Amino acid sequence: MLSATPHDGRPESFASLMNMLDPTAIANESDYTKEDIRDLYVRRFKKDVIGQLSEKFPERQVLAVEAHASEQEERAFEVLDNLELAEIDAKASAGKLFKTTLLKAMLSSPMACLETVHNRINRVSKKEDQRFSNDLLELEKLACALELINDKRFSKYQRLLQLISKAENGGFNWKGKDSTDRLVIFTERLETMRFLKENLQRDLKLNDKALATLDGNMPDVDLMKVIEDFGNQKSPLRVIVATDVASEGINLHYLSHRLIHFDIPWSLMALQQRNGRIDRYGQESQPQIRYMLTRSVNERVDEAERIIRILVDKDEQAVKNIGDPSVFMGVFDIDEEVLVTSQAIEAIGSGETAESFDNRLQPGASGEDDDDFFADLFGEVEVSEEPQAQEKMQQMPSLFADDFSYTRVALNAVNEENPLQIKLIEEESLIEFTMPKELQRRFERLPKEILPAANEPLRLSGDKNQVMKELEETRKSGKDWSSLQYLWELHPVVNWINDRGLTLFGRHQAPVITLHELNAGEVLFVMLGVIPNRRGQPLINKWVSVIFQNGKFKQIEDFEETLQRTDLGKKDISNRMQPIDEKLLNLRGIAVAEANKKMVKERKDFENRINIDLQEQYDRLHKLKNQHQQQLALRYADGTPLVNQRKSTEEIRVERIFDDYFKWIEDSMTTEPEPYIKIIAVLQGDGE
Repeated sequence: MLSATPHDGRPESFASLMNMLDPTAIANESDYTKEDIRDLYVRRFKKDVIGQLSEKFPERQVLAVEAHASEQEERAFEVLDNLELAEIDAKASAGKLFKTTLLKAMLSSPMACLETVHNRINRVSKKEDQRFSNDLLELEKLACALELINDKRFSKYQRLLQLISKAENGGFNWKGKDSTDRLVIFTERLETMRFLKENLQRDLKLNDKALATLDGNMPDVDLMKVIEDFGNQKSPLRVIVATDVASEGINLHYLSHRLIHFDIPWSLMALQQRNGRIDRYGQESQPQIRYMLTRSVNERVDEAERIIRILVDKDEQAVKNIGDPSVFMGVFDIDEEVLVTSQAIEAIGSGETAESFDNRLQPGASGEDDDDFFADLFGEVEVSEEPQAQEKMQQMPSLFADDFSYTRVALNAVNEENPLQIKLIEEESLIEFTMPKELQRRFERLPKEILPAANEPLRLSGDKNQVMKELEETRKSGKDWSSLQYLWELHPVVNWINDRGLTLFGRHQAPVITLHELNAGEVLFVMLGVIPNRRGQPLINKWVSVIFQNGKFKQIEDFEETLQRTDLGKKDISNRMQPIDEKLLNLRGIAVAEANKKMVKERKDFENRINIDLQEQYDRLHKLKNQHQQQLALRYADGTPLVNQRKSTEEIRVERIFDDYFKWIEDSMTTEPEPYIKIIAVLQGDGE
């Protein structure tokens, strides 16, 4: 299970995910510890993996870009600061004053603020209530001040034009000609988005196809079309102006590494989501992020912008040190974070400052129990440097160097019976061939996109870099699907040739191979031994060679040792077409018996290894079951008939969960007594 948002700040929300993985782990969903779920989750942030993936995570460049308010904007700020909405804000709670909403809109754009003012005037006017007459006069006064601000007098917009087109002061020197250099501009307000679309198109001399908008009112089909075009190198689209609908779950980093926050959301989580559109795994250029702020001579307005600037600083601190920006506010919800910021801005006149706001935004500073709970659970407060994890990979024995080598040999064998028009490019691990009808039938059950076009060969490559390169080219060209597929052990073609290989020999048949490297009179029975669990799943799988010398059993060696001392898989071996020596048939029973002894010993060793772990697991489950039962007793201590009925239902549910889990463990880890033995091949010395 993967989740970018594993909880909403409540222990119960995270427990619900853990219960999907293991319903026995948590007895009390409101009170549990890291030890209860230590085997169920892994949490990683960008900071945790950047050391290993630095080439896929270029360090981002962040700048705050300030614009000094124009004379007309200062007048509007003054009117807004002195605004008195006695009736409209009479019942508003802290952080939800309409005056604060207007300031938030104004810090986006005067146009957004004017739209908000007009909408409220229209709503209040319809009430025909004299109590709102003074409020209406106040709003109309603000509207008059806002109407004087056009694009030329909108300082932040003029600064935006400089930021985009000029090189100095952190500018992009952007001309719009490079198809791999595209801009993303975020705003919270629809009216600001509409203003930017109209004016940027004119001032940057962009045609209709070069600039697009994204907002929540768009149909999903239209929204996805814009996103696809933005990642298509052949598309003329160069600039996206988006509301926060585009800040979650979409990739804009393929051809863009520049992002502008035309306004800054009052939420750290929203900031992180916006930045993640271009600052994400796979970004090949340095992300350049710009935050736009308006400085005013009005002290309270300027202090509000300084508070918002704190959010920008905290987001950077989270990226570099903590990973999760939500720990600063401790509410784990965008709307709740906006409320925290709104309350701080409303308290400016009562002594709130950017410094005091900053001091409160420290991990664990809120003192809330839930904050401490998740800090303990995830270890978010203290971040320690950990050594880079060591990769542990075991190379399984094989006659082939890789999947490409195996597929090449197998297809050549098929080609002798059914010409496939095979084309090989060794340096690219590339195979092209025409699909026979029996393989085409297998592909009928698969998505049609992976089928090659009519009269085209199927193209496979075992080179990951080559496949990724072609995928990138496919995406840039706007095609839906790459014609080159990754060749690996689970590809349908590999499954097909596996099945073809199984038909090479009949039931109870195995090849006899003569090798120069073996001594005269030396015979090796290559055996596969399997011991399944009660569910029929292999728990022990062992390849061994049972060795005979001059007709007498000598020893058993692992098949890896056999590969090392022979040329199996290293060169072609000719088929001498000689009749089978009857003496080999007489050795079959002995070989099977010796392999059986080996597997019985393997089973005993396996059980000795797991019995301690199994007992620990059983003890843990019994302890958890008792905890669940104790929790039920506490939860339903009332004793009324209805409560007792619910308690009985829950007790039955808990009993069933644990019974099922005990049985699953027993069936999964208990081995069947008799091993399955199969003769794979017989190797013999050539006797010369």
